[in-house]
Amino acid sequence: MSELFNEPVNFKRILIVYGIVAILNTTRKSFVFAIPGLAQLFSGLLQMKLGFLFLILFYSFKNRKNLLIVLSIIIIEIVLSLFSYFSSFKDIIITGIVVISMFQVRLKPRESIIAILLGIGFMYSIYVWQSVKGDYRKFLSAGERSQAVVVSQEDALKKLSELTEKSNTGGSRDVIYETIDRIGYIEFFSQATDNVPRKISYENGKLWSENILHIFQPRYCFPTKNPLMTQNGE
Repeated sequence: MSELFNEPVNFKRILIVYGIVAILNTTRKSFVFAIPGLAQLFSGLLQMKLGFLFLILFYSFKNRKNLLIVLSIIIIEIVLSLFSYFSSFKDIIITGIVVISMFQVRLKPRESIIAILLGIGFMYSIYVWQSVKGDYRKFLSAGERSQAVVVSQEDALKKLSELTEKSNTGGSRDVIYETIDRIGYIEFFSQATDNVPRKISYENGKLWSENILHIFQPRYCFPTKNPLMTQNGE
């Protein structure tokens, strides 16, 4: 284990910072509407929430303390994520899996059974999500071709419950393929390795460096910065 993680930490302060970032995450639309030029900066800073969640999970699991608090946070985060367009509950679960995998833990038979059941539940939740996400996202955006949520949380929850009950759980080959493809998530990486250098020459990180630099240049401070460029130049 890295010496960094062996240093004493103030768990309470991590929780406070996490709470502040979580509150900002729920109110960021107001900030962006008031100061559009800071939209990119706010989006980048609020992605730190997942990092603080990682720290909370890591130190709780490492010290075997505050597990009830951690469980409450995970449940709340998963429930709240269902009201977003992309439903980031998968990120939360995957973060938990990464943290657990960092420790050499010998599970007792009962704990092994629980872990297996949780794993099955995780796989099933992804399968159900793949079945309903198209109709659910269309409902969230009121049929518009956008990624904005324009319905209330109560209506969204009712619709999600309705779609889940009617979801295709009979083993549709397309849904199963999409689920496996989503978990693997190597399609774009495979296309990149096939495309470079066969069609496009190596750029020695030029595209990455320009895009990363673009993130740290909020348009509020750099109003004349160029738009992001893709490999196609678009």
